[in-house]
Amino acid sequence: EAYWVVYNHHIAYLKPANLGEWVKIVTRLVWFDDNTIVVEYVMLDEHKSILKTVMWSTLKYVGMNSSRTTNHSDEVKAYLNAMCFEGVNYHPTLFDERVSQIKKEIQINI
Repeated sequence: EAYWVVYNHHIAYLKPANLGEWVKIVTRLVWFDDNTIVVEYVMLDEHKSILKTVMWSTLKYVGMNSSRTTNHSDEVKAYLNAMCFEGVNYHPTLFDERVSQIKKEIQINI
């Protein structure tokens, strides 16, 4: 058995979420390989017109008994493949570009 452990975060705080404000949070798997996944979190106002925060969380797959990185099983890879959100050009150095892309998508949808 294994589990995912948070390895790092990339966060862009763009607008504050005010006390008592309703927000929408969208999460999606944007990338994975043999032992790592990256989950994207996007926080918007309740009308989905103002981008407040974008975060990429990188998680490593770690064995229960060894506490070392281990590879995803074929079953887990199939699940991740089915869940992975298409349309994100993921690379750790492209975070700022992804934030800009999300901003543009919000402007188009308003």
